[in-house]
Amino acid sequence: MDFANTNRHKSDQAQQVATLFSHGAINPGDRFLFTDAWNPTVLQLRYQSDLLRIPVSITGLWHAGSYDPNDFLGRLIGADPWVRHTEQAMAHGFTHNLFATEYHRELFCRTLKFPRTQTARMAWPMSYIPQQIPAGVKRDLIVFPHRIAPEKQVRIFKDLRKRMPEYEWVICQERSMSKAEYHQLLAEAKIVFSANLQETLGISWYEGICAGATPVVPHRLSYAEMAPNICYPSEWTRDWSAYCTHATKITKWIRDAMSMDCTQRITQTARLQQQLEPYFSSDQLKGFMDAQ
Repeated sequence: MDFANTNRHKSDQAQQVATLFSHGAINPGDRFLFTDAWNPTVLQLRYQSDLLRIPVSITGLWHAGSYDPNDFLGRLIGADPWVRHTEQAMAHGFTHNLFATEYHRELFCRTLKFPRTQTARMAWPMSYIPQQIPAGVKRDLIVFPHRIAPEKQVRIFKDLRKRMPEYEWVICQERSMSKAEYHQLLAEAKIVFSANLQETLGISWYEGICAGATPVVPHRLSYAEMAPNICYPSEWTRDWSAYCTHATKITKWIRDAMSMDCTQRITQTARLQQQLEPYFSSDQLKGFMDAQ
């Protein structure tokens, strides 16, 4: 059974689990997949599985949590005991705790003092992404594909827009777009930009790469693990003050990226897409679940 990453359904899931147990629909060896591991339903599932002596396999895919100081939970709640103990309890409730990057896995285990032996790095099942991206004619467009939140540092993007008005700058969340329209925008962009302070995988920059857009991303977080050779120095956007000190360096970096010819850009993004495939492979998770 797949417990999807949607808050709308989470409130119903505990009742759904109880109903399945009471109807005898859950059997020893059944497999459950939580596509967002931050889901208290795992506690209800483990509670009933253990009390009824019906052993099941429960796998959780972790996206973020309070253990990341720049995630909204970490920023707003921090190390409050209720949230830290809740995350530890959920993690122990899972048979398998999966993380898309080693960076995220290490952050989780170090902060929560959780045993690495109960965790694994696993590609996120997103092999479909390249097939969703349409063709597009590139123009001098730079896209900010992230949510508007403090950890994404949109202020830096806005300041760069003022410094380089010769380019078109789009903050996606400021527009009302369908997924197809968003993908079309990426297909026409030359650059996707990040100054993120929180990123445990980075779906949007992968979408941009699949669309043939050059990523301008810092050498930190998951970026430094996944594609270290193309990142700009982390200290340039460590915070607003550091950005102000290094702004001329990052504007030059962006202008150099914009000046790539078509062949260079295609070659670069094709190589990066191939390099990142091990992080976005549906086959890896399928094989893992089939083996449980």
